[in-house]
Amino acid sequence: MDGVWQRWMCIGQGEASPVVTHTDRGPGGVKAAPSTLSALCAAPLGRDNGGLSAVIANDARRTSMPLQVVETVSPAHEDGVWSLAWKGDRIFTGGCDDKAKVWAVGRPADHGVDAVPTAVRFLLEDHLLPVVSVGLSSDGNFGVSASMDFTIKLWDFEKLADVGARPLLRSIDCGPGESWTVSLSSDAQRIATGSHTGKIHLYECSSGDKLLSLDSPTGKMVMAQAFSIGMGTGDRLAVGSVDGGVAIVDIEAGKAVSKWSNHSKAVRSLSWAPDGVAMLSASDDGTVCIYDSRQSSTVDIMVAHESLALCVAVSPCGTQVASGGSDKKVRLWDLKTRTASSSLADAHSDAVWSLAWNDAGTRLASASDDKTVNMYQCTA
Repeated sequence: MDGVWQRWMCIGQGEASPVVTHTDRGPGGVKAAPSTLSALCAAPLGRDNGGLSAVIANDARRTSMPLQVVETVSPAHEDGVWSLAWKGDRIFTGGCDDKAKVWAVGRPADHGVDAVPTAVRFLLEDHLLPVVSVGLSSDGNFGVSASMDFTIKLWDFEKLADVGARPLLRSIDCGPGESWTVSLSSDAQRIATGSHTGKIHLYECSSGDKLLSLDSPTGKMVMAQAFSIGMGTGDRLAVGSVDGGVAIVDIEAGKAVSKWSNHSKAVRSLSWAPDGVAMLSASDDGTVCIYDSRQSSTVDIMVAHESLALCVAVSPCGTQVASGGSDKKVRLWDLKTRTASSSLADAHSDAVWSLAWNDAGTRLASASDDKTVNMYQCTA
């Protein structure tokens, strides 16, 4: 279909208006006109901007960890694929077709052994509107999905082994405007979501009850959030807002412990490094920012994409970062040197909305508005 019902206009410009309008597809509003790479490079983005801009223009330097497409699932959904998560041998996707799907991860051909294609194990049709966000527990047995119908659904995928069993555990009706993307805590006990009015809501998975609500540090629509995953890093939640603000919230204290304002447009995605110290954000301004949560400092600002940077994901080993954008590209970055190590200009034929690594950090999956999911082999 030519677009979907969108609840927010002008997301790419850092402003939101609660108007239901039939417009260009993509979770969170219209696709902003792509800014030129030269304009991005000229903006006051932060330390080492010039060098990082040059990296994007210099394909010869992208050699340390090449990306190789080993499988394309097409079509993965009947419309754009907006979110995916990967744990163990299970991938969970959500799409603009109002559906979520559970996939059994395939295996590429190797030394004479035939390839096993990635295949749908379960089709979930409980949402009434596009599925904006999905998440999986560390063992892949528990899932969560959030939709533009303002519901969050919790799933028990262990029930998939029982013929005829429905994996839906419960549905949380958040109310109009009170949910967007979701994040699942590392112990799979809590769900975080953000509201269009600048609230952060936490729900208990076992009961579906709301545990608490906090004000967003910026007071603006919460576009993304991510629980800290490192050991000994405390009970912290990274939050990204429509105005470009990024913060880390101490949940127990109920307040922000770090704030940044490096981005000039909406923050679409957040990802923690496994050490729980480094945290990254991707924004409509085309950049990916790296933060030191311990020092509350900005490590670097990378000019990542020629238009909107829609997603970012740190590898489980903490050495590589993947980013995807509305320029249809998937890029790999070395987190230590903060240089581009690989780039696929033709990864998809439309915007790349979501990325997920396998547990070993050797394979990557991307979801796109072109209805496909790509699987990549990442080789050193």
